[in-house]
Amino acid sequence: RILAAQTVDLVGALLVFVLAALFAERRRSVAALGESDTRLRSILDAANVIAWDIDLIRNTVHSAGPVTRLLHWPEGPVPHDFAAMVGTIHPEDRDSVIAQFWAAVSTDATYRLEFRLTSGGLRWVTAEGSIERDAHGGPVRVRGITHDITERKKAELALAERDAQLQLAGKAARVGSFAIDIATGRV
Repeated sequence: RILAAQTVDLVGALLVFVLAALFAERRRSVAALGESDTRLRSILDAANVIAWDIDLIRNTVHSAGPVTRLLHWPEGPVPHDFAAMVGTIHPEDRDSVIAQFWAAVSTDATYRLEFRLTSGGLRWVTAEGSIERDAHGGPVRVRGITHDITERKKAELALAERDAQLQLAGKAARVGSFAIDIATGRV
């Protein structure tokens, strides 16, 4: 009986050591995962990019990155379903963007869209994503990024306005312009 009791004690002690080692490994894994998540969020924040994942089956949206800053969203929950995410698109762009999105979901593997947001002030973004399909080819998930391109769009609009003014001034003054590419000799 004494030998049996000692064997049970030994097995019990070994099980405790094995469990302690498993819990220690789990703590290390959780810490490494937390560090990786922090690093990813820091990178997304620095690049001013939102990474997102839309589950088309469950109608859920998960996002990471500077969502509240990019959307000028008040403190609180960010969009977690497709309808709330669509609500962030500027009303004048919404129908076109949604039509292009569903066209891409039904036909393409990837897509790229540019549109405005309904945030404080005029905000332009580009959304790029890829569609994940099930074994039967049906769309189940869309993953991608959204990047703020407001400064680029402002520069493009300013350039277009300057070109229009230059063209109008040329017509009024009855002058023309030309350009020569010295390397090719093309006028």
